Amino acid sequence: MRAPNLLSARDLRRMARRVGQAARSLLQPRDQAAAGNLRVYSPLVLPYPQSGPVRRLNTQLLLHDLRRLLADRAMVNPILWVYLPSELILQVIRRLPHCLLVYDCADAITEFRDAPASMATSEDRLLDAADLVFASSRPLLERCRGRRAPVHLVPNAGDVEWFARESRRSAEPPEMAALPHPRVGYVGAMREWFHWELLEAAVKRFPAASFVLIGDSEVPAPLRNRPNLHVLGPRPYADLPGYLGALDVAMIPFLDTPLVRSTHPVKVYEYLAAGLPVISTPMKEIQHLAEVDMAPPNEPFLQALQFRLQQPRQEAAMERRRQSVADETWDHRFAVMTGALRHALETSRPAVAEPAP
Repeated sequence: MRAPNLLSARDLRRMARRVGQAARSLLQPRDQAAAGNLRVYSPLVLPYPQSGPVRRLNTQLLLHDLRRLLADRAMVNPILWVYLPSELILQVIRRLPHCLLVYDCADAITEFRDAPASMATSEDRLLDAADLVFASSRPLLERCRGRRAPVHLVPNAGDVEWFARESRRSAEPPEMAALPHPRVGYVGAMREWFHWELLEAAVKRFPAASFVLIGDSEVPAPLRNRPNLHVLGPRPYADLPGYLGALDVAMIPFLDTPLVRSTHPVKVYEYLAAGLPVISTPMKEIQHLAEVDMAPPNEPFLQALQFRLQQPRQEAAMERRRQSVADETWDHRFAVMTGALRHALETSRPAVAEPAP
């Protein structure tokens, strides 16, 4: 969404990967089978997308590859499913014939720190053009209503059966074995929504506990040398149940911001499916989950954490938590989506693509 920072090692690595992708995709679009009839295409997109000339070139590159991919697979009038309402995507949509345009609004995209100022206008235009809209939370549902397309609330869920099974039978990861109990963990990205000050307060209050962070993060300097904070970094998704199974308590320490108020975190279902007690800062989208202890920062959250740290690990309580999310599955969400898709396909007319500029 943003222009790269040439002083950032991470951004430079991403740019290098993009150059490699460009070299490999000169003769053939870079797509690969993921599972069954699902294919994943990683397009070449040049940096600095807010520049007019770069945006026009990106549009042509993306259209060229997508048209070739569709032609190779004899796909006519596909369903276009959009998550990111960027100006580039809008330009591509206008020039690709399609039978249905779906906007899957999973986040308050304009509230991200790196979102360009033009994103709000682009999202408005996408909402005006969409034939069907899905929203992952009630604030997003209200945000998307009032246009021509029907909007359906489809909250996030989890692969609860898999997490419940694998968290019990997976071997403890070696890097967890040396950490003393009790262990408090967080899994996921840690960006502008993460409450670092609250984590720091917890780490200081409970020096005998091991705090484990799994995911992409930039840990603030005051926390980096805390002996009971263990920053493991990102881990493969397939390994996450093993890490959750090695924890005693899971937490969601988020700030109270417009972005967070529209969030419906997937991780809460994964935590509960693993049988873990969960402590979260207040979030309306998950307040229906009785097995989640919600407490505001700082002292109420720390007291709730202290209570859970003092509780013995009981299989009956763990099973109760697993059962509390047994129906919060992607299969249930998919059933809602497919019903809405069938109805939209029956009532929509294929969009005619604009001529190439």
